[in-house]
Amino acid sequence: MEQNLRLCFRALATARPEAENRVSSGVEVISLGVRFQMFNAAFLSKAVADETDLERRILSARVRFGVRGISWSFWLCDGMLTPDLNRRAGRLFEKHGLRLATQMPGMLAEQFPLPDRELPPIEVAEVHNTATLESFRDIGSACFRVPVAWFEEVFDGQSMARAPFRGWIGYADGKPVCTAATVADGAALGLYNVATLPGFRSRGYAEALMRAAIDREAFSGARPVVLQSTTAGIELYQRLGFRRITNFRVWVS
Repeated sequence: MEQNLRLCFRALATARPEAENRVSSGVEVISLGVRFQMFNAAFLSKAVADETDLERRILSARVRFGVRGISWSFWLCDGMLTPDLNRRAGRLFEKHGLRLATQMPGMLAEQFPLPDRELPPIEVAEVHNTATLESFRDIGSACFRVPVAWFEEVFDGQSMARAPFRGWIGYADGKPVCTAATVADGAALGLYNVATLPGFRSRGYAEALMRAAIDREAFSGARPVVLQSTTAGIELYQRLGFRRITNFRVWVS
């Protein structure tokens, strides 16, 4: 799951003049060089030995982004730390000027039960041109409460060519109402950017789109599906057969 997340970031960072991707001192920096600090990210590139090791890696990331003078984030997967160190990690991040922005359960599904309700008819399209890309940005901006200009930087005109990242739009009666993205690798299929406009929630549109996107990726081989859930999405994902296997915390400068 953590490796698929990093693959997603690497794909989004491809072919950007301000991007950076490097591994050093047990930290992988994958920065798009954009205003949205969640996408100027540091990750642990291997498991952490102890508190001193974790603090050294936080400092390494802070120095790297400090040189560039941009806002940044540290994406921490609990599975990379011992349980005891997980309990103490927050103090180290706060010590070095980072605040906890969000926590997301990491979830995995190996198979999907049949829908337990009738799903609405939906037209599915891959993000493939300016119109679909604009819809993808607008829905994401509205649902994740991020300025649309920031989403335009992250999902720029080259996004459609950044394999294996693929964006998807769901249409209800011709209106774009929901989004999802997929990132396929040899070990897992990652689901990202699942969002539904407020007026269309709790009606099955997101589920219908996710099932369609997963089906369209199935040609490349059967594999577990992984995602990082919002609190609001947990019930939907559990109904789809996902179970929580870890937790992600995102610390921001």
